[in-house]
Amino acid sequence: MTKDKKDEAVKASSSPAAPVGLGSWLGDGASVRELVYALGLGVLIFFRPWYDGITFPDTNFTFLWGYVILIALLASRLLFAREPIRFVIPTGIFAAFLAAAFVLSAFTVQKDATYRSLLILTGHFLLFFVAINGIRSRRAVAIVLGFFVVTSFAETLWSHLHISYVMPATRVQIANDPTTLERFFGTSEMTADIKSRLESNRATGSLLFANALACWILTGIPIAVGAAVSAFLRLRASLRTTHDSGSAKASPVEGVSNARLTGIITAVVAFLALYCYFTFYMGFVFPGEGMFSHPVRAAFYCLVAPLALGWYANSVCRRHGLAIWLLYVQCGGMALFALLQAFGLMITYSRGGMLAALGGLALLAWLVAGAKLPRRGRVKSAARAAVALLCLGAFLACAALTVIPAPASAQQAPVTTRSQGPPLPTTSLDVKGENPSRAQFMNPATAFLRFSYWGSGIRMAADNFLTGVGLGNFGTVYPLYQYLGAGDVQQAHNDFLQALCETGILGFLLFTGFWVYFFVWGVLRIRAEESAPERWMLAGIFAGVIAFVLHSLVDFNFANPSLAALAFLMAGLFYARASQPGDAAIAKRYSPIAGVAVLVVGGLAAGLGYQATMPQRLVGDEIVCKTRLEGVKFICQRARALAGDSTQPVAIPDRMASLLFADQTDRESLGKLYERTSPTGNQMRPLAPGETPPRDTYLVFNDIADTRKKTLERVPLLLELIKESDGTWPYNPEMASHIWLWYDVLYNEASDPKDKLKYADACLDWARECVRRSPKQVPYSNLLGRSLWRRGSVEESVSQLRYYDQGLEEFRHTLELYPEGPLVYFEFASRLREYGEQLEKAGDHKRGQTLLSEAASVQKKAEEMQAEATRRITERNAG
Repeated sequence: MTKDKKDEAVKASSSPAAPVGLGSWLGDGASVRELVYALGLGVLIFFRPWYDGITFPDTNFTFLWGYVILIALLASRLLFAREPIRFVIPTGIFAAFLAAAFVLSAFTVQKDATYRSLLILTGHFLLFFVAINGIRSRRAVAIVLGFFVVTSFAETLWSHLHISYVMPATRVQIANDPTTLERFFGTSEMTADIKSRLESNRATGSLLFANALACWILTGIPIAVGAAVSAFLRLRASLRTTHDSGSAKASPVEGVSNARLTGIITAVVAFLALYCYFTFYMGFVFPGEGMFSHPVRAAFYCLVAPLALGWYANSVCRRHGLAIWLLYVQCGGMALFALLQAFGLMITYSRGGMLAALGGLALLAWLVAGAKLPRRGRVKSAARAAVALLCLGAFLACAALTVIPAPASAQQAPVTTRSQGPPLPTTSLDVKGENPSRAQFMNPATAFLRFSYWGSGIRMAADNFLTGVGLGNFGTVYPLYQYLGAGDVQQAHNDFLQALCETGILGFLLFTGFWVYFFVWGVLRIRAEESAPERWMLAGIFAGVIAFVLHSLVDFNFANPSLAALAFLMAGLFYARASQPGDAAIAKRYSPIAGVAVLVVGGLAAGLGYQATMPQRLVGDEIVCKTRLEGVKFICQRARALAGDSTQPVAIPDRMASLLFADQTDRESLGKLYERTSPTGNQMRPLAPGETPPRDTYLVFNDIADTRKKTLERVPLLLELIKESDGTWPYNPEMASHIWLWYDVLYNEASDPKDKLKYADACLDWARECVRRSPKQVPYSNLLGRSLWRRGSVEESVSQLRYYDQGLEEFRHTLELYPEGPLVYFEFASRLREYGEQLEKAGDHKRGQTLLSEAASVQKKAEEMQAEATRRITERNAG
């Protein structure tokens, strides 16, 4: 390309006719079907952070259905219109990684975790495929990014309101009503872990973990900076072009009508957005007060600001046109978005997130500074970009020091972990909450803790170098490789190391290769881009994805389905935005084969996902199942406590009672329904028979003994339903352990020895089923050992010793699965001591003394391990 042609291309890309971002959708000719793909992807990414894949695991398959619907639409075009697919190399690497994980699933240590992880990974592949093949224009990219910006904007605001108002209100509620703790956490004791979680002022938003929120936010910061600068450069070029050419307005009538319409639309959109925010904000800051209780604020948010923005939009459109106004919106909106995201990152107190964000911004500066520029002034432009981004980095650092409070005194107490220690009384809860101090922020304890995870992961990878342990199973076998004093985790806190552990060397090379190719291709593409505005836009998206990947070196972002979906979507959008028409290296005509392949993969994933979630649809999710079981335990517990006065009123939330007695008539036969008349008061209103119970309704039992009897009569029916639902997906060890818990309740409530024997046998059967489904998992091996021990305790024949011997063997096997876990050694010592004393009483002194001696040896080892673990934790926390 000659210099003249280069100049023409740069001028065209900077002209008003080819704006980017929010204005581009008016100017390029994307088809309706592409808008469908863009809107579909936008809606999916809009809802993704609010239904976090870890907090709400069942929603992962709901989003999978969304990906499958989009892939079905795209596959029809590939099959019948024979559209060429694009970016065969990264798609092939991703597909190979998925295929390798599928083949290696034959060697998994637990099928359920691997199958579910495979389905989620398949969804990410389909999402990536739709993004790079369905999105083919700037307009479509802008639509998806717009949805991302709106949901990230709302997520950040919610995070601030959550730690500033919701968490203090929750602490006050728990301090005033200790039973709230039991409803929220299933315990009446204020443990150190719960206290730490409640008092922490680290923002988590809807993503459960502060580091997860930080990862979501940091991805948007480089994107916002790139989009804002890109819009600014285009806006400046467009205004200069209009001024130099002296062009007049196209048509006074048409221009005035368009300007007025734009002003009205801007005012209405601004009013709706500010009204929603203002009323939401008022609900937290001034609960119970109307918006007109603060007329100045209400007038500003709901009248002055919308009218001012509408007037300004009208003025700009009258003078320069709609395209220029949209560039104003993109430039100002993305700059504001960048600042808000920086604030959101600060209140997460995530050091890894801040470092990854700075790394992404440094990469952005390097890309825009080192790329070829079409005109003179390369050094000056590079310096400007570097200085601007360094200033932004300095702003982030200063903000961190501002947000993080200094120690209260120079004699600050040493930092200690709150993960251990005896239960704390409820009254010790600090209602104000606690921000991490500077000393805690600078303490390298969590970094050292990650070193222990990585050391365990390296050992795990070495033992399973070729096959891995199966997707989703790092936490399953982690205790086998856990160092003494290391934290109990489910993820490696390094996604590349976790890929090596779970999918072996082949999976690791493919996963790493996907991101290495993305980095190399992206850098070369951006450096070849000669349009400064487009280079900023591409570099912003690219740097956001790389910042995500950098953060994944110290956290488990790809193990979180919500975050992984964001990364693969943004990677696909970058490829789509960076593609150029007619590039033979990008577009390949394998469309019929690819269409059939993705359609088959999507159909299988949807069917298996539906099958995997069948138990939840039949009996409810984990929370519902736990609540139903806790309801039975509560009724039985209260019946025992009030054995002398069974007619004393006992209340239970009606939503819990309805899980046991779905028919309202059955519940009303057991007691009386009452509605709480005030959220904060204790006044109750009785409901009339047959009246629909409101949400805040309680069932007060007439006779708790009679209620217990009827509840236990219903339990076998519930158990059959649960077992039937479990049969639809007989791989989940958690469901098997849940069934064990039901039989455990029946065993504890049974008084007839025959019934106890029957339920002990049932517990033993389901404990064995747990081990069959997950043979390498410590809790299930321990559960089998305790079930064998219980079975021996109710056996009256000589077979009793056989059950005890099998129980000891299972406890020994637990030690093999968790060789550096002091607690399992303490329990094994206790079982040896108990068995040895029984043998002593039975007259078998030789074997009894042998077991007692072994118990003493194991007890000593457990105490030594516990002391050493405590010492290591103390040293690590001290830095």
